[in-house]
Amino acid sequence: MPEPFDSILLIAFGGPTQHDEVRPFLANVTRGRPIPPQRLAAVADHYELIGGRSPLNELTFRQAAALTVELCAHGPALPVFVGMRNWHPFLHETLAVMAAAGHRRTIGVILSAQQSEAGWQRYVQDVADARAAVSEAPEVVFAPPWPTHPLFIEAVADRTAAALATIADGESDSAHHLIFTAHSVPTAMANVSPYVAQIEAGARAVAQRLGCHPWSVAYQSRSGNPHDPWLEPDISEALRALAASGVRSVVVTPIGFVCDHVEVLYDLDIEARAVADQLGIHFVRAVAVDDHPAFIRMLAELVRRTVAHDETSLNRWGQASVPAQQLPFPPPADKPNDDFYTSRRKLPHWRSAGACYFLTWRLEKNEPGLVPEERTIVANALRHLDGTRYHLAAYVVMNDHVHALLTPVEGYELQEIVHSLKSYTTNVLHKETGRRGRLWQKEYYDRIVRDEADFLEKAEYILGNPRKRWPEIDAYPWVGAEGDDR
Repeated sequence: MPEPFDSILLIAFGGPTQHDEVRPFLANVTRGRPIPPQRLAAVADHYELIGGRSPLNELTFRQAAALTVELCAHGPALPVFVGMRNWHPFLHETLAVMAAAGHRRTIGVILSAQQSEAGWQRYVQDVADARAAVSEAPEVVFAPPWPTHPLFIEAVADRTAAALATIADGESDSAHHLIFTAHSVPTAMANVSPYVAQIEAGARAVAQRLGCHPWSVAYQSRSGNPHDPWLEPDISEALRALAASGVRSVVVTPIGFVCDHVEVLYDLDIEARAVADQLGIHFVRAVAVDDHPAFIRMLAELVRRTVAHDETSLNRWGQASVPAQQLPFPPPADKPNDDFYTSRRKLPHWRSAGACYFLTWRLEKNEPGLVPEERTIVANALRHLDGTRYHLAAYVVMNDHVHALLTPVEGYELQEIVHSLKSYTTNVLHKETGRRGRLWQKEYYDRIVRDEADFLEKAEYILGNPRKRWPEIDAYPWVGAEGDDR
C-alpha cells in the first residue's frame, strides 16, 4: 500500500507582488515564446494601472490559510503549502521546503477551474519538472478536476448574486444579462480538451441556480499570433452584440478565474468596462471566488475525496482493494440492455448505460513502437480526460497498444471517447515527435465488465501487462490506477 498523505500543495499560476517584479515575472511567463517587446511593455502598463502588482499570490495564501482551518476543524488535519508556476514561491522552492520538513506524499490541488493544455496539463508538467529538480521531493498525487463541483457553483453563484444585488431595483430579472468569461485559448487547443464544455456546463449550472436571467459565455485576454483562431466571442464583441439587441445592463462573472488578478482587474474592470460605457451599458463585475467559504469547503472536499480514493484503489501492480459496492457495473442482465452495433470489421460492440468497459486499441502494424516520451504523451491524454468524459479505473500504455478500464460520464459515448483519445494523441505525436499519417488502427476492442470478479481480473491484467512482457522491470511509469499519481 502507498504511504499515507502528509501534506497538501496548492498549485497556482503566480504573480508579481510589487512593482519591480513585474517585468521579471513577465519574462518567466513568456520564456521561449516570440512575444514582441512592445506587447510586454503594454502588459507591464496594465499592472501599473492596477497598482503595480497582482493580488494573486496574496489571495492564494488566503485560500491556503482558510483551507488549513477547514481541515483542522473537519479533517484530515494536514499542513497546506503553496507553489507557483511563474513566481515565488516557485514549485521547486516549495517542494524543497516540503522535502526538508520530511514530507513524502502530498495531494496536489490545481487552482484552475477548467481543463485545457494551458490550464491543466502545463501545471502537471511543471510539477513533474519541479520534482525532478529537487532531491527526495515528495510524491504529488493530483486531486480530481472540479469544473462543476456543487460547492464551486455555489461560490460563483453567490458572487454573481451579490453583483446583481448592486443593480438598481425596478427592472425585471430578464433585463440583466449575465456574461460568464474565461481565458481565450487557441481553438486547436480547445478542440482536444473539455475546456469549452466545462465552461458552458459551469455557467449553465450557475445560471440555473440564480433563476431566469439570460446568460451567455464570452472569452477574454487572448494573446499570441493574431492570425491564429482563438475562442470567441471576445468580451468586447459580446458587449457590442448585446447593446445592438437592446441590453442595457450586464453582470460579468469571471468563472474561468479563481482569483482577482490582472486578467480580471485590467481586462474586465478597465478595458471591458470602457467598451460598456461607450455602448451605454451598465457594467457590473462579480468578484472571483477568491477565499469564498464554499470554495474553501470544496478544496477540503477534494482533499477528502483524494484520500478516500487512495485508500480504496488498485495499487500499481494489481493488488485490488476496491469495495464491490463502489465498482461501476451495469444492472445485472442476461445481455446489455441498451444498444448493439457492429463496426467496419464487424466486431460486436455492446452498450449499456452506466457500464464499465475494458478497452484496447493498437498502433497501425507498420508503425514503430512508442518510445518512452511518446508513451508519456498517451498516458497524459488518458489522465487528462479522467473525471470529465469518463472515470478511469486502470490503464496501461505499452509500446504498441493501450488498455483502459473506464466508465463513460453521462452524455459521452464510448466510441466518441476513443475517437477523441486517438485524434488528440495523433495530433500531439505528429507535433512533438515528427510522426506522420494515421497512427492507430481504426478498429478497437471493447467489452462490458460484468461483475466484481470480472473487474478485478481485467484490472490485474492491465496493471500486470508490463511485467508480463518484460519480467525484469522494477517499475513502469505508464501504468496506473485510480488514486495513483496523476
